[in-house]
Amino acid sequence: MAKLKFLFEFIIVLLVLLIGLAFILRNDAQVSVDFYLAQVDTLPLGAWIVLSFALGGIVGTLVRLPTALGQRVTSKRQEKKLKQRDEQLKRLQGEPAKGD
Repeated sequence: MAKLKFLFEFIIVLLVLLIGLAFILRNDAQVSVDFYLAQVDTLPLGAWIVLSFALGGIVGTLVRLPTALGQRVTSKRQEKKLKQRDEQLKRLQGEPAKGD
């Protein structure tokens, strides 16, 4: 199952790269970008657009990363508590009742 998931993800990434490359080739007008402090040399318009989408994806992932890590820590903590409670329940079920 893991190999199938890897193959599916690989195909998706390959398709995205091919679509991005085709987009760059179809939008080949040379443009330069001025960032107020610096001006960047000319690149094809398609390259600028693809780079901006990629940068947006990276920034979005980095912004979400602390939340995802916090959720993972909370999940591990809850799993540990649940395991301790299960062990405690098994011990209590194995003990005879106090009134016996």
